[in-house]
Amino acid sequence: MGYLPLPIPWVEPFGKLGVAQIYDRESYGVYNSGLFDGSVGVSDTTHPSGAAYGGGLQFHIEQLAIRAQYERISGTRSFGGWNNPALLSVGVNWTF
Repeated sequence: MGYLPLPIPWVEPFGKLGVAQIYDRESYGVYNSGLFDGSVGVSDTTHPSGAAYGGGLQFHIEQLAIRAQYERISGTRSFGGWNNPALLSVGVNWTF
């Protein structure tokens, strides 16, 4: 994460860059259906990785900080049926 210095002391724009790995697990089959004495099923786990990037703004008012940010993961494979998942979030921090 890197902050961009501005002459305005209460605003901090920032950027993020990294690598992310998402764990996806799928299970399917016939379980205790009366057709078989035991359970029959298949389980598959994938661990695709990709570039994680984003950015946002952080506002400081004395001990209070409010941060709005956008993050995205991009890769060559599908992540659990989602291609390139993204997140937009807002958070509040109180420093004491």
